[in-house]
Amino acid sequence: IFIVSESETPKAEGHLTVKVSPNPSANEFRFVVSTGSRLPVHVKVIDEYGRATEAKNDVPVGAAFTMGGKLIAGIYYAEFIQVQESVTLKLIKQNR
Repeated sequence: IFIVSESETPKAEGHLTVKVSPNPSANEFRFVVSTGSRLPVHVKVIDEYGRATEAKNDVPVGAAFTMGGKLIAGIYYAEFIQVQESVTLKLIKQNR
């Protein structure tokens, strides 16, 4: 499991990678997932206490999608899971 504070996970050929922008954000977070596999990717957003706040199954690979528009200000973690590979990004939600 990778926990990444930056806006992009480390690039490894054929592995699950995720880009997020903007981070920090006062509105939504925009994600782009890439992977060398055709298997589905799932994402869940959890707060700093480990509570799930949002989730999506079968997120689009290679296309942008957004999450987090209804989150209040705070620190969150977006966990992307594809079979036995996962990537976790730290998200910072700011006041509007």
